[in-house]
Amino acid sequence: MRKLAIIVAAFLTAAVLICPAGAAEKKYTFGFSTGLNPTINAQLKTSFTDILKIISAREKVVFTTEFYPDGAKLEAAAKKGKIDFLLTDSNTTLELAVKKLGFIPFSAYSMYGKKTLKYCIYTKNPDFKSVADLKGASLGAYRYSDMYYFLRKLTNAQPEKYYKLKQLNDNTAPFYVLTLNQAEAIFTMNYSYDYGVLTNPASVKGVREVACSQPTYMPPLMYRKGTPADVVEMLRKTLANARTDPSFKKYLPLLKMVKLEYFPVTQKEIAPGIDMVETAVKNGWNRDYEKWVAETKEVEKTAE
Repeated sequence: MRKLAIIVAAFLTAAVLICPAGAAEKKYTFGFSTGLNPTINAQLKTSFTDILKIISAREKVVFTTEFYPDGAKLEAAAKKGKIDFLLTDSNTTLELAVKKLGFIPFSAYSMYGKKTLKYCIYTKNPDFKSVADLKGASLGAYRYSDMYYFLRKLTNAQPEKYYKLKQLNDNTAPFYVLTLNQAEAIFTMNYSYDYGVLTNPASVKGVREVACSQPTYMPPLMYRKGTPADVVEMLRKTLANARTDPSFKKYLPLLKMVKLEYFPVTQKEIAPGIDMVETAVKNGWNRDYEKWVAETKEVEKTAE
């Protein structure tokens, strides 16, 4: 983890040094906020940082990047008009950006050859064949609003009342929770499983899906309304051609390892993520989520 932290810090430094002040006439800021597996985050940051470096060198456009570990800070910056392009893995931020801040989706990315992802319950226990079988079982879950909403819809009940929820803390290897018998099942995205198969097959040996959400796109890249169309199109084409662009020769093995590709996307195609957030708010799931988070944090505080 220490090595990973150093790598991420290096990427952050590189992002700041992408373009010198005054190097070109047009300047745009790309805001990032992702809570994916840290290693995948690093890969995404690497690809974007270098793509933007190359574009800035080729064109009379300067792209600077800002990474926001805290999604709330990204939202605040977007509201103030400090971000021209936006990438987040939060459907909550996606809904805010599209519905209230005037951002427009234009490009999404696929990994492991899959354009969509699913949120799934995984287990090693052969007795768990359906969600009904898991009632009262211990379930490892991340404390993210998006994950809570998808789990709630999949369960058709309040997760914190249906399962014995155990917080997952390690984004890099969630399946070890099953190996170490720290939970009877876990809830995570299928990308995590695919990443385990690719990098550490032993961690997912004997693991199988119990139930999954409907397929959905990862929240896409977005641009703020009013951004010149030629700039958006230039960026879209560069992203789409990244894996075959000679300029990225140094990073092709990295991009190919996770089969990272970019493709055009419309608001209609990414609607399920936005609809999920709106459904959650309409039905008060967000309040239940916030209450659950507050309660678990209080328990953690008491245990210290």
